[in-house]
Amino acid sequence: MATFDALDAPKHIKPELMPEFRKALADAEAQGQEVYSVIIGKGVPLMYSVRDKTP
Repeated sequence: MATFDALDAPKHIKPELMPEFRKALADAEAQGQEVYSVIIGKGVPLMYSVRDKTP
C-alpha cells in the first residue's frame, strides 16, 4: 500500500476503477470538501483523506 496525492492517484489506479474514483471526488466536491490523498493497494483505492475546502 502507498499514499498518493489526489492529483497523482489516477496514475496508480486500475482503469476500471477510475469511474468510482471520479465519483468519490465529485461527492466530496458536492459536500464542500476535497480529497487530498488516497491510499492505494494493488491499483485499488482503499481510503480517501478528505478535508473541508478553505475559502
